[in-house]
Amino acid sequence: MALYYFNVNDGRRVLLDTEGTDLPHDAAAREHAIQVARELMRNARPQVRNWRVRVQNSDREVRADLLFASVDDRLDILSGELRQSVERVHGGVASLEDSIQTVRMSLHRVRATLARAEHTLYVAAIDGQKVPHVAAHAAQARWSRPAEIRSSASRSARSCWPINGCASSAR
Repeated sequence: MALYYFNVNDGRRVLLDTEGTDLPHDAAAREHAIQVARELMRNARPQVRNWRVRVQNSDREVRADLLFASVDDRLDILSGELRQSVERVHGGVASLEDSIQTVRMSLHRVRATLARAEHTLYVAAIDGQKVPHVAAHAAQARWSRPAEIRSSASRSARSCWPINGCASSAR
């Protein structure tokens, strides 16, 4: 038996499977991913068709990437060509959402770089998780220039753009 992780990407965030599931092989893991997707779609709205399940083995190597639209039983009534078209559209939406998330993360990093250059504080969190390299800068800045940061933060505090639950930022 091998350990597999089933991470669900809803286009805005990735819900990580921290426990994993023991399964005999990759084919069984893919079949389990299909069951996970169908269960999540059972009472959901059609917009979840662009969600994905990524199957990873114990070494966190990707073994399968499954688009919900590709296993939606409700699409079985469509002709083959029309079903493929629906799957392509949802796959395109999923890719677009990934690109938007990449741009948002880049913006956070740019803001952090600008804050570092200006010797001001910038802390960003997405869904309660610190943005890599951004929060680290905040901790470093807090210890290296505390008086300057306090006056700068109180003088020009701004909240960050609402990006997937961005918790706080002072700049």
